[in-house]
Amino acid sequence: MVLTAKEWGWSPTAIVRGAKNPHKHHPADYNFAHAVATLMEEKCPACGVPIWYAFSTDSAIGFKLKDITCYACEHKESETKDQDKKPGVSQVVYPVPEDGFDELPSRGDYYERAAKEHQREHELEVKRRASQNQ
Repeated sequence: MVLTAKEWGWSPTAIVRGAKNPHKHHPADYNFAHAVATLMEEKCPACGVPIWYAFSTDSAIGFKLKDITCYACEHKESETKDQDKKPGVSQVVYPVPEDGFDELPSRGDYYERAAKEHQREHELEVKRRASQNQ
């Protein structure tokens, strides 16, 4: 909805509310825009998995590969006769809970863990500098 509104130059809440003036922005539109921008920016540039899964060292997170078929690509690629792969088939990766875990950790869990790791690194750097100055 937010991406459609952006593409059309409309207010996202105007679409939801059926507003008469789709160009008049509602205060909630800024929250929608920020949320979508965050989701679009916080993905691995190579595979598209959200960074709070892709870059996490949390042992609760596993990954699986899945073959998907785009029939338009299949048609196009079958014309090129590339024998290395099946036409139209691509692999996508997605996160799954590892065995023994019921669900994936949240985005908040990732950032909380990253903040703690950053704090530990900072404390080690402070100690290192203090020992150098003695």
